[in-house]
Amino acid sequence: KTLLLIGQEVAVPPPGKGGNHLLILDIYEDMSPFAQSPQALIDAVRARGGLSFIAHPFERPAPAFGQRALPWWAWEVDGYTGLSLWNYMSEFKAHLTSVPKALVASFYPHWVIRGPFAETLAKWDALLLERPMPIIGTSDAHGGTYSLGPLRRQVFPYDYLFGCVNLHILCRRPFSGDWRADKDVVYGAMRRGSSFVGYDLLGDSKGFCFTARSGGQQALMGQEIGVGRPVTLRVSSPLPADLRIVCRGEIVAQGHGVELTHVTGRAGAYRAEAYRRAGLRPRGWVFTNPIYLRAEGGGDDREPDQR
Repeated sequence: KTLLLIGQEVAVPPPGKGGNHLLILDIYEDMSPFAQSPQALIDAVRARGGLSFIAHPFERPAPAFGQRALPWWAWEVDGYTGLSLWNYMSEFKAHLTSVPKALVASFYPHWVIRGPFAETLAKWDALLLERPMPIIGTSDAHGGTYSLGPLRRQVFPYDYLFGCVNLHILCRRPFSGDWRADKDVVYGAMRRGSSFVGYDLLGDSKGFCFTARSGGQQALMGQEIGVGRPVTLRVSSPLPADLRIVCRGEIVAQGHGVELTHVTGRAGAYRAEAYRRAGLRPRGWVFTNPIYLRAEGGGDDREPDQR
């Protein structure tokens, strides 16, 4: 069986601009009538208990093909659930800077795909300084077929896209076969950030794990743990990769292999990244949601990192 959950993408363009696309989940009514402004739409989603993710926070145009950028402009808003960290089609579009490059990208997309935009990662790290900010990964599948002279190509087939950028969730209970109960499992994980984004074309990321442990406490992605004593962060990978632990936009630990450990007493939102080489360059493979280390007894920094 396949669980199919249907959401909505609503655009709220500011005057003279395109963009401000919001992904809406766990609501079963048309939300476009509430799109008087980005904040009004977000507020309407929250009032109905839904989830809202900014669809492609940063985009680059492909003017040679008449494709304009559709980024998120309204960063003054609040109350949305989180961000789409890695939009596969948005990244692909960024490589269509000329006809030759577009032909290569269309026939060999795995040669050009590299990972989330640096701007998106930087914005996510900045937002994490303010509040928990779950992320998801999206394929943005359209399955269109395009022609250039005698050449004709479907960009991209759905069966290909569904094996690329995926969101892997950590479930608190197994699926029951009842779609109503199972949707709560999926949406609950997305709301908490109990998940990671994996580019599975580089290798199956199932089983990737990022944990924190301190004394008798343990936390997984999307959870928090106190830093009254040193906390051990551990990354475990099903395949060898270049592993990183990141906090405040800085790499606090890195190494190559299937495991990385870091001990710290500093509060903050810690997340893990993994890169694998393909086509002579490292490419983004896994990006986890953070584990939140909470200061106990005040102060942000309890003791210096132990590296």
